[in-house]
Amino acid sequence: MKIIREIYVATFLSVSVLSYAQDASTTIKVVDKQNNPLIGVKVALKDNMSNGSLTDERGQVSLDDTQKGDILIVQASDGSRKDIQVKEGMNVVVLDGRSKPVNRGFNLSGRNEESTAAVSTIYMQSAKTSDINPANSLYGKLTGLTSLQATTVAWSSDPEMFVRGTGTTGTKTPLILIDGFERPLSSLSQDEIESVTVLKDAASQALYGVRGANGVILVTTKRGEFSGMKVKASYQFGLNTPFRIPTMANGYQYAQAMNEALQMDGLAALYSQSDLAAFQSGTQPELFPSVNWADEVLKDKGTTHQFNASFTGGGKNIRYFAAINYIGDNGFMNTDHFSPDYSSQMEWDKLSARANLDINATKLTLIKLNLLGILSQHNRPATNYPTLFPMIYNVPSAAFPIQTSTGVWGGDNIRKNPVAESVATGFSIGNDRSLYADLRILQDLSVLTPGLSAELAIAYDNQASYWDSKTKNYVYESLQPVRDNGGNITDITRVRYGQETDLSFSSSLGSQSRVTTFEAKVNYEKNWLDTHQLNASVIYHQEENSPNGVNQTYRRQSYIGNVSYAYKNKYLADLVLTYSGSSVLGNSDKYAFFPAISAGWVISSEDFMQNATAINYLKARASWGITGSDRFAYDYDKYYFKTGTSAYYFGDNNNSASGHGEIRLPNLKLKPETASKFNFGIDMEVFNRLSLSADVFYEKRTNILVNSAPIYSTVLGVTTPMLNDGEVKNYGFEAGLSWNDRIGDFTYMLAGNFAFARNEIVNMDEGYQPYDYLKNTGNRIGQYYGLEAIGFFKDETDVANSTPQSFSKVVPGDVKYKDQNNDGVIDDYDKVAIGYSTILPEITYGFTIALGYKNLSLRADFQGVANYTLVKDMESMYWPLVGNRNVSQHYLENRWTPSTPDAMYPRLTTKQNDNNFRNSSIWTENGNFLKLRNLEIAYTLPKSWVNKIRLENINLFARGMNLFSVDHVKDMDPEQMYATYPSFRSYNIGLTLDF
Repeated sequence: MKIIREIYVATFLSVSVLSYAQDASTTIKVVDKQNNPLIGVKVALKDNMSNGSLTDERGQVSLDDTQKGDILIVQASDGSRKDIQVKEGMNVVVLDGRSKPVNRGFNLSGRNEESTAAVSTIYMQSAKTSDINPANSLYGKLTGLTSLQATTVAWSSDPEMFVRGTGTTGTKTPLILIDGFERPLSSLSQDEIESVTVLKDAASQALYGVRGANGVILVTTKRGEFSGMKVKASYQFGLNTPFRIPTMANGYQYAQAMNEALQMDGLAALYSQSDLAAFQSGTQPELFPSVNWADEVLKDKGTTHQFNASFTGGGKNIRYFAAINYIGDNGFMNTDHFSPDYSSQMEWDKLSARANLDINATKLTLIKLNLLGILSQHNRPATNYPTLFPMIYNVPSAAFPIQTSTGVWGGDNIRKNPVAESVATGFSIGNDRSLYADLRILQDLSVLTPGLSAELAIAYDNQASYWDSKTKNYVYESLQPVRDNGGNITDITRVRYGQETDLSFSSSLGSQSRVTTFEAKVNYEKNWLDTHQLNASVIYHQEENSPNGVNQTYRRQSYIGNVSYAYKNKYLADLVLTYSGSSVLGNSDKYAFFPAISAGWVISSEDFMQNATAINYLKARASWGITGSDRFAYDYDKYYFKTGTSAYYFGDNNNSASGHGEIRLPNLKLKPETASKFNFGIDMEVFNRLSLSADVFYEKRTNILVNSAPIYSTVLGVTTPMLNDGEVKNYGFEAGLSWNDRIGDFTYMLAGNFAFARNEIVNMDEGYQPYDYLKNTGNRIGQYYGLEAIGFFKDETDVANSTPQSFSKVVPGDVKYKDQNNDGVIDDYDKVAIGYSTILPEITYGFTIALGYKNLSLRADFQGVANYTLVKDMESMYWPLVGNRNVSQHYLENRWTPSTPDAMYPRLTTKQNDNNFRNSSIWTENGNFLKLRNLEIAYTLPKSWVNKIRLENINLFARGMNLFSVDHVKDMDPEQMYATYPSFRSYNIGLTLDF
């Protein structure tokens, strides 16, 4: 009995202990740097991440079945993460910027505090704008990324982007990866994006081998969460207005300008005083019209509609994020003259649907499946906008009426009618279909050895565009006055051209591409003695991109090794070894080796820093490595021959005979561009409010393909090869900082970034130049070269006493140039470098001001550039009248006349003036600008109101984009110094509902 009682007592105590252990709970409180509670942060046991709980409004969560010493993962929706060991009592966890992940691609990531690479990251939730292309929401927001507005047509509005300037005379476009696969950023909506990361140094770019030299932009889309289904819906309406359309001369001003130009040219006037009076009075609009072509073709507003709905949630085995996005954009084409049979409006409709799934197939197997499908259609005039918009500005307002009194389009045999071309030639419809799919399987292999895992990923993308066109011809009529001997108009001569036709249908394949990608990775993690941390990966990557067309397919293959090591979380080191090949490289060797090494030192963790309480964090890091670029065309290593009348003829040299000839010599040792990069940087946090990151960098780019013709004699008799002789160095510094604080119910954030990047051409096979100042070598990529203008010739005496200019005969009002080499004549040997690069600015900066008080918030985003030169080459704006072109009011107000000798531009002329209209300092402008890219005011309704209608949240907002620009241009957008579809301001209102 005694033994039985002992067994009973022992069993009871054991069960009691086990019951106590099972019932034990831990309370976690998660806060930010200012001790503000963080809501919705997931907390879970490290060995059971699929089963976690979310913090409440106090930032707290209680977990059952935990004991002292257990490892918990604390992870916010933005990826911020900390691993903590459970202790007794309240466990307080601070999530700050150092807790956020650093995405390096290939599903490699670590916390910011562990990173030795130079990267910049922004979370889209804090960077949203109303732009329909998410790439345009990045202006000025990421340190080291330069974004410049390009075309603004809705379906083709990608900005030009550069990472740390440029180090090549070849292709400069960075690599853009979405969830690890190369895809266009414009395929996404802003509501799908979780974060955008820019990889800027070799430590981060070497992983990408022949793809990485121009920089890498990593975009991560949103994923599901362990929670009940959350539904978010938003709608916004945008009103767009053209920004700075150039003002052209009216009919009377044009006629006066023509007479003045003819007088300057020593010719008789074209318009009589009675003609000028008719232009001014508008009494004879058929013969003396005054048409504002921009107003007739364009209207003063367009509209945009955006709708987005997303669904997020999941359980232990499946998490999901699904989204539907619709965009409808109605452009600026004036409908007053539209045909009743069809629309030639610039319109775009896009519908996309996304599904991201995380599936725990087993306790050790995670499957990630991403699907994105896009349907879009755009409509435009049959005369495409690159052709149409130069007409709007080049055709004089006095050329002809829109329509004559007979109801026929006005026109002549020299110029086309811009209104007729926009509405009477038919229309074209572009249909785009895209499917992006990828599957990633992550397998925990810890049953073999702890810390071992493997991944397989495959992606298939298919994109195609189709054109349906309905085109027609129209009749137009030219009018000429019939005058008597006194010059009075007695009749009108009408001459008709063309033939009216019905709409004819045609269709074609615009473009098509298929991209397949395969990746395999084995990863090993080891943490021992809480002192040493090791993460090692071996990766295999291959891809094939097959667009339609001959010699367009790219195939790439890479073998990658990556090792990351940390000692006491203070001393950090990373090593990357990549062996990467490309199908475009020469047959002799299609592979190259790209290594990188980097190190970091967390200085703030040293004992001697413990009394420096103001400094919360301080890390120094440095990297060196090599990366490459194969972004050039096929067949530079192949022999080319041709057949045709322009070839060399064997036998009888008859122009009608066919012949055979060699086109271009091959480069038999074709190599990828190779970029050797060095970076040193610091990351710092002070007073729990100020975050700072600063870097200096240097890059030497070699093996750039350049035209070798200047270094060979023309006696060779054949086109010389493209050789890997080009060399460029690129260097600079950059810094980003932010200050976040809260004072009671008032919060504010000030953030800014600044970057300077200067490149210098070391070699480009430019051959002999008689003077050093004529050389591109030693100057910037995109450097403008021209004559240095020193004023205008005042009179004939000034012409006679000045250095002769060899381009054309000069008269008073023509441009006078400086004799750079003092040889007594002005010629092409007097060209010099003027200003800065015309391709991209050396200095870029941006800053954000964000204020919040209770439920009200205000945010303003600015972007600026400096050390940038613009070229004034829009014909009628800056080179008027010549070739039957129009003239701008800007030119008229700033032209040379005898009474305005210190003008901005030379005299008016109707002749092709080789002296005035050539590259010179006259035709450059300071390209510096500061733009207000985004201004937002938002109000979140009180929850007590919202909950009554069974909603979680209602947010109302108003946004303005590109509201103003401070620059030196005034009459045009400094980012759009040519005749094209106009850039615009945008005013948007919208609301977001959370269910």
